Amino acid sequence: MKNKKINVVGTGLAGCEIAYQLAKTKRGLSVNLYEVKQVKKNPVQNLDSFVELVCSNSFRSKSIENASGILKEELKILDSLIIKAALASAIPVDDALTVDHQLFSNYELITSSTVTLKEFEKYFKGCQLIELLAKQSKKVLLNGSMSPNHLEDDQGNLPFAVMQLRKDNLIDTLYNIVGWQTNLTLSEQKKNY
Repeated sequence: MKNKKINVVGTGLAGCEIAYQLAKTKRGLSVNLYEVKQVKKNPVQNLDSFVELVCSNSFRSKSIENASGILKEELKILDSLIIKAALASAIPVDDALTVDHQLFSNYELITSSTVTLKEFEKYFKGCQLIELLAKQSKKVLLNGSMSPNHLEDDQGNLPFAVMQLRKDNLIDTLYNIVGWQTNLTLSEQKKNY
């Protein structure tokens, strides 16, 4: 099956899992992943990202004393992308594997490849790397550079989070996010943003 192209339609749980498993086989497979929601979302879809959980954010029990928990353990052994993303975005709730919807769907940002800093390349203490902040806590960004404090709209509503953009060129085609730095590789930046 060298140099074979495989098309996977749909970026839900199954589509992303099979695309991941096929791509990592190292058998020269080329995987094309197709998703229509960038063009038209169905009524239950809210996020633009892949693997959006639309009904529940629970993967049921983690206990290995039942089938649901045993299945998760087996999937972990098989290097399941979905289980890795679920564990990385888990919310502590009783015995269930419950996840933060957005973190789960944006798992790549937390696990993306980064550039190794040289000795002279330091980041500002007040301007931490976005990927390090994302790894610290599910809501750490809301207490730092994305804090919406005192930014109510005309009706008194407070946004969930905010970002400040700064013009980065004279022709208004490039903007920079104020207060953030990153060591994500260029290919990871293109993939995540």
